[in-house]
Amino acid sequence: GGVGVVGVGGGSPMVLYVGNLSARVTHEDLYQAFASYGRVIRCEIPTAKGGANKGFAFVTLSNSQLAAQAMKDLQGVNVMDKPITLRRRAKNEAKLSRQNARKSRGAKKPRAPPPPRDAAAAAA
Repeated sequence: GGVGVVGVGGGSPMVLYVGNLSARVTHEDLYQAFASYGRVIRCEIPTAKGGANKGFAFVTLSNSQLAAQAMKDLQGVNVMDKPITLRRRAKNEAKLSRQNARKSRGAKKPRAPPPPRDAAAAAA
């Protein structure tokens, strides 16, 4: 069966660039699209300042052979009425992806800002 695909050969992870995404695509949509190709380790959808996605994503699959199969099977398949494009992520895109993750880190896990140092004085 398709369960336990991690044990299939070619078990090193592969990051795919998914292009031509609809602005409405969510992480959940991508997880579902790639679910039959092994475990989705990570799914990144870079966003612009307004919060809309930039029209592409990076999906990391746990198994490179299954990821290669996904590239063949899903190339040009409509996701939210747009035919997606797939390829392996390029080296320079890995760096862009990390930079984007750093920029958007605050948006994903909001932290309370530290209280101002003079808060006690202002309250008195």
